[in-house]
Amino acid sequence: MVFCGKPSKACLCCRKRRIKCDQKLPACTQCIRVGKICPGYRDQLELCFRDENERTLRKANSVNNTSIVRAKSSPRDGNFKVSSPTTRLPTRAAVSITESESRNPPISNLPVTKNWCPLDDKGITFFLTYYMTVPLERIHNWVGLMPTRSVKSLVQRRTLEAVSSVGLAGLSNATKNPILMEIARKKHSDTVNIVIRELGDIVNANIEGLLQKVVMLIIFELINTAPRESHSLSVHFNGALSLLKTLALRNQEENKPTTKLQLQFFFAAHIKYFEEDNLPSTQLIDFSKLILKNKRTQDATASAVIEIVIRFINLHASIRAKAFTDPAEIVSAVAFLDGELERWEANLPLDWNFTVRSRDLPDGSSFNGKCHEYCDVWISRMFNHYRWMRILINELLLQHLNRMAYLTSEHLIQKMKALKIINRMATDICTSISSYFDHTTLVERPTLLPRMSGIPVFLMIWPLFIAGGGIGVPQHLYNWVLGRLDIINKQLGVLSAQTMMERTKIRRQRWIRADMKASRTTCNDTLFPLILETGCEMQMEMEPLD
Repeated sequence: MVFCGKPSKACLCCRKRRIKCDQKLPACTQCIRVGKICPGYRDQLELCFRDENERTLRKANSVNNTSIVRAKSSPRDGNFKVSSPTTRLPTRAAVSITESESRNPPISNLPVTKNWCPLDDKGITFFLTYYMTVPLERIHNWVGLMPTRSVKSLVQRRTLEAVSSVGLAGLSNATKNPILMEIARKKHSDTVNIVIRELGDIVNANIEGLLQKVVMLIIFELINTAPRESHSLSVHFNGALSLLKTLALRNQEENKPTTKLQLQFFFAAHIKYFEEDNLPSTQLIDFSKLILKNKRTQDATASAVIEIVIRFINLHASIRAKAFTDPAEIVSAVAFLDGELERWEANLPLDWNFTVRSRDLPDGSSFNGKCHEYCDVWISRMFNHYRWMRILINELLLQHLNRMAYLTSEHLIQKMKALKIINRMATDICTSISSYFDHTTLVERPTLLPRMSGIPVFLMIWPLFIAGGGIGVPQHLYNWVLGRLDIINKQLGVLSAQTMMERTKIRRQRWIRADMKASRTTCNDTLFPLILETGCEMQMEMEPLD
């Protein structure tokens, strides 16, 4: 390491203008005052020291390669002899991707160091540093974060290119560097063409490797566009569902369990459903049926909630399609589903227990000065899926209670209970997600995460949106959510987080304006109230999420 002096801590805009920067988060005061986007602050340690290992290795290799084989002539007979090289090839700290593909070495023998080729790509470095569940600096061997089959796929050049396109796109958005985006889009286009070719020979294709590339295509779209504005996102998502359906059918035929990857995508698919106004797609229905049908699973606890979620989606779709309109019947059905989720939480196994710790950080990254400690990242993720689903269920309950002309004492109790549940679930989402922002709350490093586990930032956005706009949540929770989404947008380069910030504001304004005590109401949809003043009468209309 070479010491390079003490660099300025100011953001790029303040350094260019040669003014003092107060380094506030998420943006400095000077940038806010002039209406510029603050590019953020540099890593001081990284700038203080320059890693010269790679340059030294290149120089050493260039010298050694010229002296490996020498031709020596004999002065007596004029014949040439090839001498044995006296200098051996040095053991390289970096292995080229093409060599690792051709030799296919055992995973345990792969040299994983700071100079390994994948980490030399800025896009892959950004992805591993900011989009992985556990940051790179917390582990000695990032390969250990993924199951063997995922690693074998990840070290292949094509998959690395897909990962690189995502990382470069995020880095481009975070640094406002259009050149990086050009490179990212080229790599993204190459990945699309590769996926199309592999789909043309689906019989011989590696379905899991293909699915990983499609997941990268989905994330690329999430980084660059709002979910509803991207037709490509829907195409990729439906393609992923089709591949997962193929995997689920194969598991069923071969008597294999439902994987954590499939369970994770089950919840992600239903997030997509709630983002759209349409009824559940055929692919989603078929995939859900296959997940439900397979009794073998890698996680029985997470699978136990699947059946409840499917029934909620069916009920929700029936209400949306006007097939189920009686508010009293809807309230009864929704309350029954919420009771089942409550029993699921009450009967969780001991290894799903988490601890609430005090952790008040000056930068405000912890929520209410607390964080959650989980034994496994997977468990924290499943908890947050459960929490946002339960918020939506109780909001549906409140909305249809408000449609009823008269509320009994039992209905009033249900209403108060629903508001408490929404507040508790939203608080737990924020406390849990605050643990991700500095990655210091895992009791132990997880040894078996679901495949493609390194995308927590994208899984944070939806729970934050649901929590921040939840009916009755306090102002400070709402403000904290907006702050987290702003960080994900500006510092991590995920532009869809900006859209979700605006939608969170709209959700909150709707329920505030709705006045949950309104007694004379009508309903023409199923999600999120908006009060319209018509003379002296208050009329409540239910609107979709967006």
